[in-house]
Amino acid sequence: MLTEFYQRKMSGRFESFDHDGDGVVTQADFELMANRAVSALGLSKQAAQGKALLEGARQYWRNLAEAADSDGDGRITSEEFAGSITNSKVGTPQGQAQAAQPWVDALVQAADSDGDGRLDSQECKRMLEVLGVEPAAVEGSAPYLAEADGSIKIDTVREAALKLYTADTPYNPANASFGKF
Repeated sequence: MLTEFYQRKMSGRFESFDHDGDGVVTQADFELMANRAVSALGLSKQAAQGKALLEGARQYWRNLAEAADSDGDGRITSEEFAGSITNSKVGTPQGQAQAAQPWVDALVQAADSDGDGRLDSQECKRMLEVLGVEPAAVEGSAPYLAEADGSIKIDTVREAALKLYTADTPYNPANASFGKF
């Protein structure tokens, strides 16, 4: 059984996916999300990381549309999205993680600007802001993500980013695993 918090969270997620604010979620919204990430991370759409972000967002859209676009019109309404939360595997935290994985992986890799397999605090902050994490939560979470040298392992960041989409309890910065979003 999904928690009431998770259902509210997914309702808010629908609103965050509707990047153009037209009341429906489409592939264009996911491409806009990726384009904004490319820009925010200072990448080019032609660069490998920019292309990976665009493809990750497209794959996320395909995964979500398969589960939620019940009439196959290429547009997910809030009603269709709400129905997918209670009637499909994408509606579960595990299903959301699987659906979001390509996007999150591409975003985490793109945030690692020097390719060292770790994010420094600025890289992590920029990535979390791209994900829509509130600035106060970004600042409050950094100490719980960081290693002794101040850097953050890619796997830790990936786990934290996925929790943004999947955790079924509220965020708590004192949770050393980062993340109950």
